[in-house]
Amino acid sequence: MEFQSKLYQLKKQIQGLSDIGIRGRISYDQIKIWLRQFQTEEEILLGHLILRHLIFKDDQQMIFLLKQALRNAANHFVTNLDRERLTWNHAICKDFNGLKFYAGPPSFHYEGLGKPGKSGEIITNLLKSFFPIDRLKYPEYFGNTLSGNEGYLLVDDAILTGNQMEEIIKKYESLLINPNHQSALIVGLAHEQALDYLKNLFPNLKIFYGEIIRKTSSFSYLSEQWIRSSFWDYRYQHPLEILERVSQRADFSNKQHLGHNHQALLLAYSYGTPDNTIQILRDTSSTWDQLLSR
Repeated sequence: MEFQSKLYQLKKQIQGLSDIGIRGRISYDQIKIWLRQFQTEEEILLGHLILRHLIFKDDQQMIFLLKQALRNAANHFVTNLDRERLTWNHAICKDFNGLKFYAGPPSFHYEGLGKPGKSGEIITNLLKSFFPIDRLKYPEYFGNTLSGNEGYLLVDDAILTGNQMEEIIKKYESLLINPNHQSALIVGLAHEQALDYLKNLFPNLKIFYGEIIRKTSSFSYLSEQWIRSSFWDYRYQHPLEILERVSQRADFSNKQHLGHNHQALLLAYSYGTPDNTIQILRDTSSTWDQLLSR
């Protein structure tokens, strides 16, 4: 397939995703402006491939995924018979069988990680719509102790590497991992790398998620896929080399070309972009304009 034919195919796909709202508030005009920063034929193709495979979650999608994670937790904490006749929020928000669940997001300010921001607002508003107000607590409220008929659900939007969540779990390990408590970690999105990492460190930690992000969705993996399928012309340099060239030209002050932990994600939310995502999508410099808000 010739370059122009490949480019036309990708443009149609990207515009289609934009037109139906899959890219949230990012307009197709903004996308075209961002793509003008790619110069050579191989760079231009790479820019379009990045946008074609970008995973974008808006507020409503994240709320849906968090609800799904809570539903999965409810299914775990009730019997098969009860599961048939109860809604998930009845099972974990209404003191079913005398079990009282508390829930809340990590207290980022308390943990020294800054303000929770929009993701914290989404989580808190969702929990307020189901849990009684006296059940919404940050984990430090309990001093690592619960009574036998109580459980705690630590709720966050996503775990991607697991590193940041590791520190929070260690701090509240007796609250979250205790055979006498029905506690769990609840996340909308879970990267399989983070799941493997946390399960290895905390084998008894219960984790429930709405959707899993596979390693195969990373830029690094997709690059190999493009080469194997021959969509990427054999005469071009490797996609990782092209990304490095573009990133070097952008001259970012804090160089994280493949994102935090070299995870090379193509992931964004309507309220921000994780630093695990490749840098040219989310960062700006004197010679480069970002596409996604941070």
